[in-house]
Amino acid sequence: MGGTDNIVNAMTIMQAAIMPAIAVAVVEGQSHQSVLPPTDIIEEYMEDVIQEFDLQIDLGKRKADDSVSLFARNKRQMVKYNRVRALKAVREDYLDTRPIFNDRQFECVFRIKRYLVDDLLGKLVNHSSFWTSTVDACGQKSIDPYVKVLAAQKMICYGVSVSAFHDYFQMGESTGRLCVSMLCRHIVECDDISAYYLRFPTKQDARNITNLHKRQHGIDGMMGSLDVTKVHWANCPTAWHGQFKGKEGIPTISLEAVVDYNLWIWHSAFGFPDSLNDLNIWEKSPLLNSMTDGTNNEIDFPFIIDGQQFAELFYLVDGIYPWLSRFLLTVKDPTTFVDKFYASFQEAARKAIERAFGVWKRKFLSVGNSVRLHYRDDIFFLVKATI
Repeated sequence: MGGTDNIVNAMTIMQAAIMPAIAVAVVEGQSHQSVLPPTDIIEEYMEDVIQEFDLQIDLGKRKADDSVSLFARNKRQMVKYNRVRALKAVREDYLDTRPIFNDRQFECVFRIKRYLVDDLLGKLVNHSSFWTSTVDACGQKSIDPYVKVLAAQKMICYGVSVSAFHDYFQMGESTGRLCVSMLCRHIVECDDISAYYLRFPTKQDARNITNLHKRQHGIDGMMGSLDVTKVHWANCPTAWHGQFKGKEGIPTISLEAVVDYNLWIWHSAFGFPDSLNDLNIWEKSPLLNSMTDGTNNEIDFPFIIDGQQFAELFYLVDGIYPWLSRFLLTVKDPTTFVDKFYASFQEAARKAIERAFGVWKRKFLSVGNSVRLHYRDDIFFLVKATI
């Protein structure tokens, strides 16, 4: 279009130049004052117009070439990923009967046991068609479900973009982000998975937990430790910084959890802004609601400590929590032997939850470093899926 416009402009210039020349020639011819004949005057003007026309044509060509080259530079480069190659690499490295890397090395890389991947994928296939093998409109087989799961798991573990592994798993960035989002969401939403890993403890679970702590600490009736940790939200909107910034000076989201000695998280509540302290979070906690509406009483059973019988299971907490019958707080300034012994026991036993938070953040660097997701729902599913 640029070349056509230039030609039209040049023709307009030619007409505008010729008409005055003809008029001048006619007038001068009539008045007999012309030094040159009218035909010579017209030829001079025509030469000037033709030169201007050539310049306009050259300029139009250069602009057209520049626009084509700019379009070529900005055009999205399509990458032809080899899905068969990705599946072959995954099978040879991890999935064959005699893979290159054994189960222990698999767990070190993907932070999950090898047999759990088969179990997890089997339940995901029944939950959503996203995890099934299909054929696209071109007759090409889709990305294998194992490749999707392992790629998403690796990105969650190391907290990096799919660009770090797209050469191995042979998938684009948008596909990799979709795999991460679907894996986290479906783990939480799939009843076959969440009913086991995200369940509230039953009465039998409570007995197993208290027996575990009795063997480790020599005291009965302990359900675990309650505390709060922070998750840094790197892409928090600027308008929300006042709500999500606390004493750390960076936007974070809080996670409340109850953990036993084996680092199993039996209760979790996520999504509280950092402007709330632990006590404010406790006032909004689902665990408090279960205590007030009687749901938590269903797992209680009588137990004996030092010859005295108790009916309510208890949790170890730090000093900010209120004095409740289910909470064991430490003694801030112990003076007697009994107070010192109790404080040392309580604080040592509570190390389990600090250890659990540390292991969780080191195991899944996507939450341990900085969460770079944009939406709170995606962060919620990421955190719930990794605990």
